[in-house]
Amino acid sequence: MILSGDGMVLQEVLQLEKTQGSIKKIDLFLVSQVKLSDEYVCALSYKAIILHTIGKTNEALKLLFNMVPSFKEMDVNGIIAVCDGIIEICLELKRYDQVLKYIKIKENYLPVSKAVLHIKDNIKYYLAVKRYDDAKEALLKYLSDDITREESIYAKEELSKIYYLEHQYDKYLELAEDLENYYQANLALAPLAELGLNKLKIAFEQRNYLKVIREGLVYIQDDYIDSAQKLVCATLLMRSYLFSNDYKRASIIESEYCELIHAGDKENSLGFCYAALELYTKTNTLVSITEYQNKIRELEAQKKEAKPQKKKNKQEEIVIPVVELPEEPEEEAEPKILSSKPMEEPLQIHQSVQSRVEVIQSAVVSKNYENLESVFQAISELDLKTKFREIFRVCCIRLCEVFPIEEVYLLYYRRQYLGIHYKKERAYDKKLSFEAIENTLSFAAMNYDEEVFLDKDNDRYRQDIVKGCDYEEIPFGYAVPLRDNLKTVGSIAYFAPEAFLDKDMVYESLKLVSSMLNTRLLMSLWQDEVEFNHRKLFFIHENMSSGVKEEIDGYLHFSQTACKMLGVFEDMTEEDYLSKMKTEDIAEYRRIHEELYTLLSENVSLEYDFKRDTDWIRIKERYYPMVLDGVICILSLIDDITLIEQNKKELIHLAYKNPISKLDTEVKLMVDLNRFYPNKKLSLAVVDIIDFNLYRELYGYNFTNQLIYTVGQELMRAYENDFNILIYHLETDRYAILFSDINDKRAVDSKLTQGFKAVSESLWKLNSRVKLLFNAGVYRLARHTNLDDVSKILYFALDALGDAKALDTSSNHIAHFDSDLHKKKFNENHLITHISESIDHGKLGLTYKQIVDLEKNEVYAYSIVLNLDNFEVDSSYMDFVVKRRGLTIQLEKYAISNVFKELKMFKDSLKGYILCFIPVSDATLEENFYSFLETQQSFFKVPKEYIVFQTGHASQGIWQKLRAEGYRIASSNLMDVYSNACDYLMYDYHLASADSIEEIQELCQRHDCTCIFHTINTKEDMEIARTKQLRLIYGEYYKKAIRIKTLIEKMVNQV
Repeated sequence: MILSGDGMVLQEVLQLEKTQGSIKKIDLFLVSQVKLSDEYVCALSYKAIILHTIGKTNEALKLLFNMVPSFKEMDVNGIIAVCDGIIEICLELKRYDQVLKYIKIKENYLPVSKAVLHIKDNIKYYLAVKRYDDAKEALLKYLSDDITREESIYAKEELSKIYYLEHQYDKYLELAEDLENYYQANLALAPLAELGLNKLKIAFEQRNYLKVIREGLVYIQDDYIDSAQKLVCATLLMRSYLFSNDYKRASIIESEYCELIHAGDKENSLGFCYAALELYTKTNTLVSITEYQNKIRELEAQKKEAKPQKKKNKQEEIVIPVVELPEEPEEEAEPKILSSKPMEEPLQIHQSVQSRVEVIQSAVVSKNYENLESVFQAISELDLKTKFREIFRVCCIRLCEVFPIEEVYLLYYRRQYLGIHYKKERAYDKKLSFEAIENTLSFAAMNYDEEVFLDKDNDRYRQDIVKGCDYEEIPFGYAVPLRDNLKTVGSIAYFAPEAFLDKDMVYESLKLVSSMLNTRLLMSLWQDEVEFNHRKLFFIHENMSSGVKEEIDGYLHFSQTACKMLGVFEDMTEEDYLSKMKTEDIAEYRRIHEELYTLLSENVSLEYDFKRDTDWIRIKERYYPMVLDGVICILSLIDDITLIEQNKKELIHLAYKNPISKLDTEVKLMVDLNRFYPNKKLSLAVVDIIDFNLYRELYGYNFTNQLIYTVGQELMRAYENDFNILIYHLETDRYAILFSDINDKRAVDSKLTQGFKAVSESLWKLNSRVKLLFNAGVYRLARHTNLDDVSKILYFALDALGDAKALDTSSNHIAHFDSDLHKKKFNENHLITHISESIDHGKLGLTYKQIVDLEKNEVYAYSIVLNLDNFEVDSSYMDFVVKRRGLTIQLEKYAISNVFKELKMFKDSLKGYILCFIPVSDATLEENFYSFLETQQSFFKVPKEYIVFQTGHASQGIWQKLRAEGYRIASSNLMDVYSNACDYLMYDYHLASADSIEEIQELCQRHDCTCIFHTINTKEDMEIARTKQLRLIYGEYYKKAIRIKTLIEKMVNQV
C-alpha cells in the first residue's frame, strides 16, 4: 500500500467528494506516486471525473486523452480507469462515437476474468441511446454471469426501469420483490421509496383502486419518502377515491397535502391540482374551484417560462481531443468472452493531441439538416434484427427531440387495420376497426394516396384515431401515404399543438423520414412472413414421425405418416374428414375449432374415434394455431392411441382392485364418493385393526397378509344383505366402509358394532389366537354441507380415526369427526408449518419488549420475544404448541443467533449495545449449548455483559460456567438468589404480598442481585408499582414490542 505525503491511500482518494476542494488533495497524492503506475493513473482519471462534474469538461477530457498514447506503458488497471473516465464523460455529452470507440478499446485490454465488464459497458451505452431491446438482452446476459449480489441488484434495477417504461408490469413486479427485500435489508430508503411509488402507479394504471388506497395510505405515512413523492401518492389516492365516488376521503387527502404543491415538479403539481379541481367540480365547491383554477394557470405559466430559459444558459463548447492510439495488445492464448453484439468500428484516429476544428467556406449548413442527420444516425445504430416497433419508437424519440412534433401515428393494412401510436417515448400497438379510422387524417392519406393536412382552418378529418371521437381541440397534422410498389399500404401522420411545417426543412425532413420508415416497414412485414413460413416448415419437418395435419380455410393437408395412420389421401376437405368420425365426436370437434379460430388457444387437444377402412381407431389430436396478419393456420399432431386406450382400461381394473384383499381400492372409493355425493346423505368409516403390528411381529408377513384378506372377506359377508354398504381396502390393515344412504349417528354406530362383532367372532372360530378389536373414524355428510372436493370426506374420516386411536378402552373404538377439534389440530399444524417456513426463509422475527426503570423513567433493557410475520397468535398458545411439538430447542437457538446478529447491526449503526434478556429452557442446555454459544460469540463478537440468559433455575453447572465467562443470568427462583447463582431475579409481581416485596428487594440487595418485577399488566398494577417504589418492571402494561430496525431508527432520531 503506497501512502502519499499526507498519508492518503488510493482508496481514500477515490472516495473524495466531487468538489473543487478535492482537486488539490489529488494533486498532492499524484506528486508522491510513480508516473503511469496504477495508483497514479487511477487517481488522475478520478480527477478528470471531478473536473467534469464541476464544469471543467474540456480540461477533464484533455487530461484523459493525453494519457491514451501511453497505454503501452501502463498496466491493465490504469488503461481501464482511463477508458472508464472517457466513457462516463462522453455518455453525459452524448458523444456516442467516442463511447463506442473506448468501449472497444477497453474490451481489447480486459483480461478474461473481467470480461463481464464489457457487457456492463454495453448496457450503459444501450440505455443512453434508448436501445431497450438490446439493453434487456445485455442485462439478462449480465445476470447469467457469476456476479456479486450488488452487481445483480444493479442489473435488476436497470432491467426494472425498462420494464416499467415498456409497461411490462408483471416482469417489473417480479423483479421488484427481490429489489425490495435487498433495499430493506440494507436500509436503502431512497430506492425503496421510489419502488413503492412505482407499485402504486402500476396498481392505479391497472385500475386496482382499492389496492392504491390500501397501500397508498400506508406509504404516504412513511418517514423516509420525500415531499415530492408524497404529492404524487396523494394525487393517486385522490383520484382513486374519485373513481370510488368517495368524495369525503378525497377531500381529506386534498386538505392534508395541498401545501406540498410547490414541493414537486410542475407536472406532478399540476396533476394534484387537476385532481383537486375534478373533486371540487363534482362536489360543486365554488371557492375551491376558483382557487385551483388560479393555481393551474399559475403553474402552467411557470412551466412555459421555464422552457426557453434552458436555451439561454450558454455552456462551454466541448472539444474532443484527437489522439494517436498505441498498437492493440496481442491476443491472449486463453480465449476471451465476446460481447453479445458486435460494436461499431471506432472513428479514424488522428496523429497528435489537438483540438479538431473544421472550417467550411462558401456554404451554409442548415441546423435542421444536422437534426435530420441525427435521426438517421439513431436508426442506423440499431441492429438489423431489431423489431420494426422499436425502430419506429427510436426514430420518433429523436424526431420529437429535434423537430416540434409531439405525436406520430403509423397506420397500415395487413389483412386488418393495424397501428402504432407514439407519444412521450412510448409506442403502443393497436388493432383498429374501419369505423375507428374512417374520418381520420391517417386513413385519408392512405385512402386518397396523397399528402393530407390538418389545422384549425382545415379540419375535415377531425376524428382522433386514438380516442375514436372528434378532437376537443384541433391539432396541427400532416400525413404521408406509405406504398408497396404502386399499392398504398398505409400512412404516417405527425401531430403537434402548434404549426410546424413552416419551419426550416421540417417538411422535407418528415418526407425523408417517412420514406425511410416506409422501407423499414415493408422489410419487417416481409421478414415476418418468411419467419412464419420457416416456423411452419420446421414444425412439419420435426414432427414427421407423429403425423402432421395442416388446416387452412377448411382445407386439410396430411403428412405421409398421417396418411398411413388414418388411411386418407394427402389433401381433403374438412367435411370429408368429418364424415369418417363418429357423430357424438363431431360437435366437440367443431367447438374446439371455433375456439382455436377465435381465441388462438394453446395446449388444446381432442380424442375421437376415426374410421380407417373398416376398423375404428382412437385418435388424439394436439392443436398448434399459428397466425400471420390475420391468416390462421392450424397445425396439429396426429397420434393413434388405440393400444394406449386398451392398456388404460386394463390399468383401471388394476387400480380398482387390491391384489391382496381382492376388494375395491381407494381409487374406486373416490369414484363412488363422486357418484353418491350429490344425494348429501352418506357416511364414511375408516377402520383399522387394533394391535395389528403386534400380529405382524409375532406371526410374520404371510400371516398378516392372510389376515388382511380374511378380514376384508368377512366384512363383505357381514354386510352382504345391505346393498347400500360398500367395502374398500385402503392400505395394510386399513379399510373403508361407505354407507351410501345413512348419516344418522346411532344407525352408523349400530351397523359398525354389528359388523365388528361378526368379523371378530368369525376369525376367532378360524383361529383362536386371533381376537380382533377395531378402531373406526366416521365422517357423516349432512345435507347443508358443501365440499369443494369429495376427497375431504376421506380426509375427515381419517382425522376421526386418529381420535379413535387415542381412546383408552378395552372395546372397539368409534369416533366421529369433530369439526372444532379438527380446526384446533389444523390451526396447530398450520402454526407449526408457518414457524418452520419462517425459520427457513428468515421471516421469524424478534421483537424487543421494554424492561423499564421507573426511577429514571427510561428503558433499562429489552426482553426478546419471537414474532411471526403475517400470523396473529397468542404467545402463550404458541409456547404451548412449540413445547408439545418439540420445537423449543430449535426456536431458542434461532432466537439467540438472531439476537447476536441484530446486536451487531445495532453496534454498526449506533456504536453501542443494548442489554437483552433471552429465555432459555433446560432442554436447550442439553443440546451442545456451550459450543453453540461459542460459535455465535466468535462470529459476531458481541460483549458478553450485554447478554442475559433467562431461566427457571440457575443451579446447573453450565450457567455458572457462562457466568464466570462474563454472561449474566436471570432466574425466577428465589433459592438462586440465596446461593448467589444469578445476577437478576425475575419475580412475578402477583405472587408477592405487600410485605414480601420489601423483603425480596432487601434479599436481592444483600446478594448483589438486581430484582425485576414482571407481570405488570394493568394500570392498577402500575400505580401499585409506583407506590411500592419498584425500580425495574416488565409486563403487558408496556404492550409495544418493536423490531430492531425500528429501534435503531428511533435511537438515531434521538441522537
